[in-house]
Amino acid sequence: MDTEPQPSYEKILPLLLSLADFFTSQVTAPRVLRIDIAPALESLVVFADPRHLALVFRNLFNNALRATERRRLAVPRERRDGFEEILYLGCERVCEDELLLIFKDNGVGIAPDLREKLYRHRCSDQRGKDHGLGAIIIRKLLDLNAASVLVLDTKTSGPDSGTTQRITLPCRKLAV
Repeated sequence: MDTEPQPSYEKILPLLLSLADFFTSQVTAPRVLRIDIAPALESLVVFADPRHLALVFRNLFNNALRATERRRLAVPRERRDGFEEILYLGCERVCEDELLLIFKDNGVGIAPDLREKLYRHRCSDQRGKDHGLGAIIIRKLLDLNAASVLVLDTKTSGPDSGTTQRITLPCRKLAV
């Protein structure tokens, strides 16, 4: 992971679609997973190491799916079958040379004490094998690629629980 990135211009949409297909195929009934990816991402190209990007988004998807599964299990049993785990990837804004990507989930949210540590220290609200290393990997790989991640909002209870993050990536918009 400490190797220098080998950035190239890459379309972001194929990577996100392949990860969405992979993770959707891994979720089995009674879980219902919906991954929404904004069509606006089709014309966007990022300048980053594609291997690093794949690891970053794989970790983001893993974390979000753990959070949505924990929320689904917290729903009363009689309503659980109707609960949809939802991930959303969209474009907040494209500036001249950067993409502000929004990544949302409807999971359990991030506890306030962990939010302050997330992406800076190893931390987790899980017990056992989950040790918070994924967030450190995300931050390190984004730093290597002149990119960043920020938790914009998180709610740990109620119907709006979940987390919204912004991933900033170097990019350019394709001429149409």
